[in-house]
Amino acid sequence: MSAYSNPATPLVALERGPSNRRWFFYRDWLAQRRSSRLGRYLLDHPCGSSRCYLPTERIGTNANPAITEEHGIARVWEYVPPAQWARWGREYLAPEEHPGYVPANTSADLKLMEGTS
Repeated sequence: MSAYSNPATPLVALERGPSNRRWFFYRDWLAQRRSSRLGRYLLDHPCGSSRCYLPTERIGTNANPAITEEHGIARVWEYVPPAQWARWGREYLAPEEHPGYVPANTSADLKLMEGTS
């Protein structure tokens, strides 16, 4: 499975760009990107820059081994300038960011809650 189709890791390590060397929990990273999208910030605005990052196949190592030990690995997301996104015609969306996304086990959980199988 590629980094584009399944970028989820417990942590996100950002490389280059305005947030170089910052780390996030994956869910917090998605929340920041969602907030940027809801605020309708352009990609070249500082508040829109979180959407300029693209997941890579690389795994980052935190300088503090206790972080990795406690929280797990981090996928490196690399900054791509807004002009390149404009040439590509759209920004990258993680699977969880696509409209209508339903987590894999949601329907099974709903059946359990409803008492059906």
